[in-house]
Amino acid sequence: MLPKTHIFAYQEFLSALELLKKETTGSQSDPTSLSSHFQQVQNIFQEKIITLTNDDLEQEITPNLQAINTELHRELRLLSTSIMFLRSSRSSATSQVRLTAIIERLNTLIASCQLLMDH
Repeated sequence: MLPKTHIFAYQEFLSALELLKKETTGSQSDPTSLSSHFQQVQNIFQEKIITLTNDDLEQEITPNLQAINTELHRELRLLSTSIMFLRSSRSSATSQVRLTAIIERLNTLIASCQLLMDH
């Protein structure tokens, strides 16, 4: 089981991800606004998640948590790239493909956070 400090940090990160997903699935999703919201998500990850210590974790949880955090970080980098590609897309069809990729990445991040908080 994760300590309360970890749970609160992941809950804040999860809430920010869900807000970004809501922004992405909105009818008027603006790439500049998405980029701004993504920056907030990234800041929460860097300030709240990465700074968590493993001192108060059970030893059997630590490797799994580190692996999931590594995967979260990788997905965030890929999400950043997808948002950058969205901002540079010129056609509506390309924008739609990029939005779909962004939503899939957000779903992966959200599912990972929920998995962490359920254990």
